[in-house]
Amino acid sequence: MWQFSGLNRTEMKQYLRLFIIVLFILPDICSAQTASKVVPVEIYWIADGKKIDINQAQSGIRLPEKLEFAVVLTVNQKLKGQKFQFKWYRRGASGDYPLNCFIKKVENIKPGETQITLKVGRSNLKKGWVKVQIEADIDNKLLSFENKQEFWINLL
Repeated sequence: MWQFSGLNRTEMKQYLRLFIIVLFILPDICSAQTASKVVPVEIYWIADGKKIDINQAQSGIRLPEKLEFAVVLTVNQKLKGQKFQFKWYRRGASGDYPLNCFIKKVENIKPGETQITLKVGRSNLKKGWVKVQIEADIDNKLLSFENKQEFWINLL
């Protein structure tokens, strides 16, 4: 009864478990790799008023009084009224845990402007790794810049 293509009962159970796991995990993997249709022009950190490149931030900076995260978008992407969620996380011993989430709405685009900058910031941070993800409410997907959807900074 359990013989199918020469497999015994134990092997069938193992393949069935593997199949079920793949069914549940595959959609998460696929959606995590799909980027938003909103494309940023530039993304950078600002530590105490000083602009820091996202690659430089990973090598570490001195713990600032205030840390900001900025995204530059082109206006021709039909952004007026769109919302963006800036999700801040801290790396812990057992994984990343959320710090908070800021929602920014694109408003007041002046005539003639070609780019708009959205900034969010935090103070009272501790040493360690912090990351930010930006989700566009237009399609509920993460913004991607330089093939990254998570932007880390090491606070020393």
